[in-house]
Amino acid sequence: MNLYWLYDMSNPILFLLIVSLITITGLSKTFFFPDFFKNKFNVEEKHSDFIVGFLTLTGAFLSITIGLIIVGTYEKYGACETTVHNEVSALNDLKRTINQMDLSNKVELNKDLSDYAFHVVNVEWQQQQKGIEPKVIVNSLNSFENKFTQIEPVKENDKVLFAHGLEAYSNIIKYREERIFSIRDGLPMSIYFILMLGLLINILVSWQIVVDSRKLEVVVYTLTGILAGSLVFIIVSMDNPYRGAFSVPATAFKLFLESTIVKI
Repeated sequence: MNLYWLYDMSNPILFLLIVSLITITGLSKTFFFPDFFKNKFNVEEKHSDFIVGFLTLTGAFLSITIGLIIVGTYEKYGACETTVHNEVSALNDLKRTINQMDLSNKVELNKDLSDYAFHVVNVEWQQQQKGIEPKVIVNSLNSFENKFTQIEPVKENDKVLFAHGLEAYSNIIKYREERIFSIRDGLPMSIYFILMLGLLINILVSWQIVVDSRKLEVVVYTLTGILAGSLVFIIVSMDNPYRGAFSVPATAFKLFLESTIVKI
């Protein structure tokens, strides 16, 4: 079981869906069974201090848990974004190295790099957003590798640049694999289950607080639902960094293409 279907929605719709579910759950006590706990368990206003104290405790645990999850998902999102930037930096490094070398096939090598970036932007990025892992090796990279590894530099300067070029190419492969292998990374469903269970427990505990004003209950549960829903939305939207509207963009690859005067 996964939550991939959520990423087919736009951010506003996903936000409204999550906030609405949490808010409606809280408000269901107010409109459907306002006196259930009061009649079933003889809950009175004098019990409010005990209930509020318990709610404060459970709320603190839930807040810490949500905070840790948000930090973890944000760090993972940042790590994926850094991987993409590192891959493009290696591409730029290799491109500069090739241009500094005395090569007869310099144009062909640069075209292979441009073709690779074009393939990433127009093919692989769409696959990533659907949770599909692209192939580790593509034709443009194979073509570049076959041509570049056949070079036998004579000048000392070219030998140094050639060694640096091999290192840059290895970095491209390294960061490419890191990007591909992280496409399906996400929080396990058990984490989401615990998160939803924690929210439900806090809502159930809050239901036992005796409030005589229905309007006040509506305002409190609505505001609480918006707050809790916003936090859950942040977690869900950043959980899979390459999926959904709030995902790692292909901007770095597009800038590389613009620098090689290739139209997307």
